[in-house]
Amino acid sequence: MAEITRTAEADSITATDLAELAAVTGRAVSIYMPTARAGAEVRENAIRAKALIKDAEAGLKANGATDDEATEILAPLVALLADDDYWQYLADGLALYAAPGFWRAFRLTIDFPEVTHVGTGSRCCRWCRPRCTRTISCCSR
Repeated sequence: MAEITRTAEADSITATDLAELAAVTGRAVSIYMPTARAGAEVRENAIRAKALIKDAEAGLKANGATDDEATEILAPLVALLADDDYWQYLADGLALYAAPGFWRAFRLTIDFPEVTHVGTGSRCCRWCRPRCTRTISCCSR
């Protein structure tokens, strides 16, 4: 699993990150969600993420993925749910990407709506990369 680099509040999305995301092929998941920085709502961040990961699992299976394929793709995101320290230090929004052998998590200063994208290749949302035109199926919460 990729090592998570933590910064003070938010993570940068670099040109290299965008290139890696663009190079993803095959089944993939992109999840966006708002996150709380402080207060009792911080405990709800991982709970909401878990629900969105479940939505992604259902979307993968609805698009023909086997149980094993869905588990392989989502395993790093499920493992991230267990990292209590990670969930204590978030910014305004979280972008999660997963595909076979690939995953990324970005804490961003963007207050995303809750959205799960399931399709072929990773999907940068309009907030991260406005000119992205990949075709996807979308499961919105």
